Amino acid sequence: MAPVRSVRSPLLRSLAASLLALGLGVAGASAKEPVYGFGAKPVASGGLSGKDNAAHFMADVEDYTEYWTHAFYFKSGHALFTRFLVTNLGPGDNKGAVQGHLITPDGDVVEFTDGRRDSSWSYSSDTLNYSLGKHALSGDGSSFSLKLANGQGVAVSVTFTNTVPGYKPGKVVYGSEKQSFLDFAVMSPRANAQGTFTVGGQTTTSEGTGYGDHFYTNYAQHKQAQTWITLAGFTGDIALNLTNIITTKEFGGRRLSFLAVGKGDKLVLTSNSLSFSQSNFWRDSKSKGKYRVPRLFRISHKNKKNGDYVKARIKVTKRLHRFDILKGLASFERFVVERLAKPMQYRFKVEMTIEGSAGGEKFSGKGEGLAEIVHINPGK
Repeated sequence: MAPVRSVRSPLLRSLAASLLALGLGVAGASAKEPVYGFGAKPVASGGLSGKDNAAHFMADVEDYTEYWTHAFYFKSGHALFTRFLVTNLGPGDNKGAVQGHLITPDGDVVEFTDGRRDSSWSYSSDTLNYSLGKHALSGDGSSFSLKLANGQGVAVSVTFTNTVPGYKPGKVVYGSEKQSFLDFAVMSPRANAQGTFTVGGQTTTSEGTGYGDHFYTNYAQHKQAQTWITLAGFTGDIALNLTNIITTKEFGGRRLSFLAVGKGDKLVLTSNSLSFSQSNFWRDSKSKGKYRVPRLFRISHKNKKNGDYVKARIKVTKRLHRFDILKGLASFERFVVERLAKPMQYRFKVEMTIEGSAGGEKFSGKGEGLAEIVHINPGK
């Protein structure tokens, strides 16, 4: 089956225009600005409320952007990656966009992309209830529903329920004035999923496992970060989540990390202090940033006070998707935006080996999961 593509949204062009406007004078200060990362413990855990997962629209804030991001893999061999978005970037405020990629067992990629500036889409500020065209995302904080469809007859429907309650690492705050921030939450550290996929007139239903996070910010991403890595690994009743951000040169290229381990239906270990190494790099010579993409990760943490520790080795076993975020732009628009950002997304299936102890209870296992690497700028 040939890859199926949906129509490229005009919203991306408005985002490109905003990047040009925002980019004037953004090239980096001579003195490095401070950045204040995640704390050692989440600011909220044991589950997130509907209000936590809802939109946090910020009127008249040009850089305001909000994402809900999900990743799933299914026993059928399908994988699904989605982003639902609200943003003020570009002309006008309060715009919506949806981006999704379904990878079939044969490796074909089905793309869903749509964007709206009018009243034909909606969201709630009280609970998670986002609707744009044929796409929807909703949930009560523990159980969720996600739907995508395009004009070529491809449709996706996923229901998923958290097995580990959601939590909030909290805010990253940028700059000495402490006014710019990113507020981050993991709404689904691990979720059991049921997916239905209709492609080429054939419908498949399968069980799977997934992960979801959510953030909102008043500071454009290309100003914040060079690279953003998300790792989610699962084995038995153990779930590992790692968020790893490398800041821009303006903030010293610092690494900001948050590690969480769930066991059963509880979060048993969290930390912002850990050893994180990357190796077995692949050079993406076709990307504008000529990015080095790691395929092996090692994570370790030990709490000297209580003896809790974790060691994990995460290895890429399959590249699922490589995506040039700006590929839909006209040549001139792309030339302009690439002066400020050269974003690329890489999605992988991974194998995880983990051992550790939390609260005096040891755990270990070997399982699988998903990794997403977003390179925003080379950071030269």
